[in-house]
Amino acid sequence: MTEIKSGYDVPQSMRYEEKVLGALTFRQVIYLLLGGIVAIFFWKLPLIETVRISLSAISLILGLILGFAKVKSRNADEHLYSIARYHRRPKRFGYLDAEMAKLIGVSGIKNGAVLMDNGTVLAIVQASPINFTMRSEEDKEAIIGRYRRFLDSLDFPIQILVRTVKLDIEPYLKSVKERANKSKGKKAGKLFEHFCKYFEKTIKERNVKNRLFYVIVPAGKTRKDQSEIDSRVSLCIDGLSGCGIKARRLNSGELAPLLASFLEGHIEEDWGYISPITVLGNFEGRKENV
Repeated sequence: MTEIKSGYDVPQSMRYEEKVLGALTFRQVIYLLLGGIVAIFFWKLPLIETVRISLSAISLILGLILGFAKVKSRNADEHLYSIARYHRRPKRFGYLDAEMAKLIGVSGIKNGAVLMDNGTVLAIVQASPINFTMRSEEDKEAIIGRYRRFLDSLDFPIQILVRTVKLDIEPYLKSVKERANKSKGKKAGKLFEHFCKYFEKTIKERNVKNRLFYVIVPAGKTRKDQSEIDSRVSLCIDGLSGCGIKARRLNSGELAPLLASFLEGHIEEDWGYISPITVLGNFEGRKENV
C-alpha cells in the first residue's frame, strides 16, 4: 500500500533580506564596496606590482566571501563573528566571578524558593521513585492513570529533572556492619568484609549509578504571584502521593547545595551535596559568629 503524505514540511529557519541594488542585498553591497575601496587603496601604494596585485586581489576575494559565502547555512560574516566571540570569551569561571552569576541566573534563595534574575520564583520538590517494573499489570495501569490525571489537573508548567549520580552505598554498608557486630562470632565479621569488597567491586565494574528525581515548580514574576508557589507545591506533592510516590519540598538549606552541586567538584552525602561554594558559605557563617 502506498503511503500518501498530506501537507509539506515548513522550514523552521527562514530569513529574508531586502534587495537594494538589483539582486544584491544591502549587506552584500557594503562588503563589495569595502572590498573595492581597500583594493584601490592597496593598488595605489608605492609597492612592487606583484605585491599590489596580491593585496588588491585578497581584498576583493574577502569582500566576495563575506558578502556571498555561507557556512552551515549562515552568512560567512556571522560565522566569523561567532568564532571570534567564542575565542574572546573566557572558558572557565570561578564560583565568585560576576560572569558565573550571569550564567546561573539565580539572584538568591529565600523561604524555600529559588529567586531568579528575571523575577521568577522556583520551588524544587524531591521525589522518591517506586519500583514500577515489579508491580502487576493492574497496578501499572492504575499508577499510569493516576499520573495522567495528576498532569491533566495542573494549570501551570512544571519541569521534571532526572539526575544520575554515583551510587552512595555507605549508609547501606553501615547498617549491615551494625547487624554483623550484633551477631557474636568472628565469622560474621569476615563475611562482612568479603561482602563489602565484592559489593564495591561489582558497583565499580558495572558503573552502577543512582537516579534522583526532582520536580521544579514555578511561580509568577510579580511579588503578589510568589504566594502561589506554596499552593502549587502542595498540589504537586498531593498528586505524586496519589501515584504512590513520596515527595517533599527542599528547604533553603538544601537548595543551595543542590544548585552548587551542578558545578564542578561536588560530593554527594546522605542525599545531600557538599561543594566548595557551600563549604565556603558555612565557613564564612561560622567566622561571623566568632
